[in-house]
Amino acid sequence: MKGAIEKNGYLWIERAGKIKKQYCPHDVVGEDVIGCGDWCPMFGEPEQVYTMKNAQRGEVVGLQICRVRFSFHEFVDKRQGAK
Repeated sequence: MKGAIEKNGYLWIERAGKIKKQYCPHDVVGEDVIGCGDWCPMFGEPEQVYTMKNAQRGEVVGLQICRVRFSFHEFVDKRQGAK
């Protein structure tokens, strides 16, 4: 899976071959939707995931969002000061 955090903190994930902005499923107000991003207290920081299985497939980045942990094989963090 491919993903990115753009410079203003919004999360983008590749779905069906296209990179798409992600929206919060918990914070819908009327017809307005809120983008998923690093301002949310349930949005974790990307971190390298090291396991024997991952070492065989290449580098993997883990990202905790809400109660789910995503694993990305390609991940870019475009925020200022990001590692």
